[in-house]
Amino acid sequence: DYLFSGMVYGRHGTPTSFALEEAFSVIEGGDNSCVVASGVAAINAAMLAFLKAGDHVLVSDGVYGPTRSFCDIFLKRFQVETTYYDPCISAEDLQLLF
Repeated sequence: DYLFSGMVYGRHGTPTSFALEEAFSVIEGGDNSCVVASGVAAINAAMLAFLKAGDHVLVSDGVYGPTRSFCDIFLKRFQVETTYYDPCISAEDLQLLF
């Protein structure tokens, strides 16, 4: 049951992407799903879904370059602080970042 009835523009979805979203929802037992065109779009959408102004996010220092730029430029504009950490540090050292 999509509010969208008919094709207007492919960037808003296609019958194939709608079917994939529905399949993911059924397989995962979710209410709804959203497919995007790239991995970086998926990462950015996930971050935007959970972060708000004033938040602090921990990100592996080996993160994909465009995601680092997203954190350093875009999220910074919204007062989201990003701390990059070495994913090989001990649990104790990681805890110090909180």
